[in-house]
Amino acid sequence: MKISTKKQAALNDECTLIRRQFDPDAADNDVPEIEIRAEVFCGIFSINENEYYEAAREGLRMVCGIVVRTDEENGADEVDLYGKVYAIERKYRRVDGYTEIYLREKP
Repeated sequence: MKISTKKQAALNDECTLIRRQFDPDAADNDVPEIEIRAEVFCGIFSINENEYYEAAREGLRMVCGIVVRTDEENGADEVDLYGKVYAIERKYRRVDGYTEIYLREKP
């Protein structure tokens, strides 16, 4: 795992983007129907101190961020990074064809 900067677009690591599709059951509750996984190359970057403490103030534990190619981003809700699944806190599309995804620990 190589920690890089947000601006660096070197995709040296691999992760799995996980998107869950939900369908209503008989009681009209959304239940996970299917899990769509996409293995992609990514670049890992650390979040800055301000982002970390802003998240902590809201009770969240931000871990890191990843950069993926925008055309490979599948609308994921979670990311499997080195065998651990993280929730996606937010995403930013960049003008250079990449998307920044900020990850937090799942409760």
